[in-house]
Amino acid sequence: MMHPVLCFIFALTVPPQFVQIPPPSGAQINAARFGTRSWRVHFAGNEFRTAPPPEKPTIPFSPAIDTATMGSYGSAPTEALHVPGSWLLAYYHGEFGGALWQFNENGSVGRMLLGVPTYDLTPYGTMVLAETGSASPFFFKPLRIHEFTQRNATWLEVAYVDFPYNIIALRNFKSQLYGIAALSYQKLALVNIDLAGHIRELWNFDGDLTISDLAMSQAGDFAISVPGYVVRLRKRANGFKPSWYAPRDCVGRAFAPDDPQGLNARCIGLPGTPSYVHRYLTPASRIAVSGDGNWMLPCCGQALLHYSGGRWNSTILPPESAGYLNRIEDLGNDVFIPAQKFLWLRRDRTWSRLGPTDGTCGPAPAITSTIAWCVMRTTDRDWITGYRINGGKAITIEATAAKTQLIYPGLSGDAWLSEDGRPLIAHATTAGVLQEIQLKSPVQSVSRSEHAVWFSETDGSHYGFIDSAGTLHEMVWTGDPGGIVLSVAGASAGAWLRESFANSRVVLRHLNGTGAGDNLYVTNVSNSIVAPDGDVWAQSTNFPTIVRRSENGSTTRYLLPCAGKRLQLLHAPNNGIWFLSQEPHCGGLIDLNAVHIRDLPLVEQVDYQ
Repeated sequence: MMHPVLCFIFALTVPPQFVQIPPPSGAQINAARFGTRSWRVHFAGNEFRTAPPPEKPTIPFSPAIDTATMGSYGSAPTEALHVPGSWLLAYYHGEFGGALWQFNENGSVGRMLLGVPTYDLTPYGTMVLAETGSASPFFFKPLRIHEFTQRNATWLEVAYVDFPYNIIALRNFKSQLYGIAALSYQKLALVNIDLAGHIRELWNFDGDLTISDLAMSQAGDFAISVPGYVVRLRKRANGFKPSWYAPRDCVGRAFAPDDPQGLNARCIGLPGTPSYVHRYLTPASRIAVSGDGNWMLPCCGQALLHYSGGRWNSTILPPESAGYLNRIEDLGNDVFIPAQKFLWLRRDRTWSRLGPTDGTCGPAPAITSTIAWCVMRTTDRDWITGYRINGGKAITIEATAAKTQLIYPGLSGDAWLSEDGRPLIAHATTAGVLQEIQLKSPVQSVSRSEHAVWFSETDGSHYGFIDSAGTLHEMVWTGDPGGIVLSVAGASAGAWLRESFANSRVVLRHLNGTGAGDNLYVTNVSNSIVAPDGDVWAQSTNFPTIVRRSENGSTTRYLLPCAGKRLQLLHAPNNGIWFLSQEPHCGGLIDLNAVHIRDLPLVEQVDYQ
């Protein structure tokens, strides 16, 4: 644990709620970087001050732009600069696109100035400077600074200059340009540059820093904001002397034994000061989600997120699970993860290793109350392995085809599988026997209701179910001659059949326990999901609404804040349904307990575990 430096120097100004600390270690800085707690820095004369982080840019109009240049992110700018008679809007979405646009005062007329991701709009005399390259210090790409000048109410690019290093946080102080340059891996520098391409290093830092803000005082001191800390660089005759500051409620961080990277490092406050106990996590950046929507694996596979008690809580992955992780399956609080070398189960808040994969766990894992199932795959064969959750030997069954396509948990610890190109559905029993049931064509989708396993077939005409006695009920679709069956999803009292009419309009039709339709429909569907209670949630093709249709025939419509954007639907049992938009940070929860839509990004504050 770090302790504050209790020293007082005349004229030393410390931001309110901050305390000076020794330089933090690389591990402490790295742990702080996993959060998003940062500050805007500025000077009042020579007094060093902090403020809340800047809000998203606000503009007095909704820009109508060519969204094709924005990728899937729409027209919300990442940076805005108001200049006399115009607005300059910068869009930086990295690999997903970006641009620089000019609009008149009311936004009625706009034109694109640059067709590449753009950031750091910096006034410089009569010019505005715009950067292209990378807005992250972790990418060592060369930088191009574009010089724009206004002529006859139009901003035109008059020149550009290239630099060998990526430079972020470009600022104009006293008609001089300053920024943070990424000189190499884990080496940054505060630099002074000019538009002839010259760079002068002022202060170097060996390590990773995520830069949030940069400011300069009248006396020539600098302040740098990074997640978790602020740094003041005091000007000296031979350079700059850094002083580090941290908020009083987080002057150090404690690491869990299984968390060497500090993803969930716990803040330690000054004696007598409550420690900061929240951090931000982003379920929106997920790479896998469990069947009931309660568990998510966010980007880069460093932790699992569990939705419980109305919030997302983080759960550390076992340290040996590093590798190719893109699938998770769960049964309530139990989670099954096929990693690169081992299969892992989390039960009663404890991870256990079920066994070596000896291959690649196939298309999808499945977990039941007693057995975790996986299709093991090597270059020459497939086999089905079931690991008994409560101990005992694994069940191994030789697959009869080269490629098993789907696996789905059965009704009593068993599993159901389909096989590539073969017109059958296979049943893996808890006794280690593989039974094949012949169908009219190969399986397209598999799911389950309370009393049956449902399937649809690739010919688009056949679907059906297998009841709890193991009896096959295969049916022929009798809908529109120009349409097909797309899939089937088991509900509570039956199933929802997804149909296409005339190969265009998609309809969801409810099937009762015998497989017959019972006149419950949802029409004009773009995407849908069936919740564990049997209700179907569907987004309309006109986008701004989600329709909830229950098995008892009731219908509820919800008008969404992310109008006009296609959604991903992720349900959370007993709480409603989470929705994610293609618009960045746009999503929320239709909260059935509170009977309203929580219009908020899927970025939740959660307690440390």
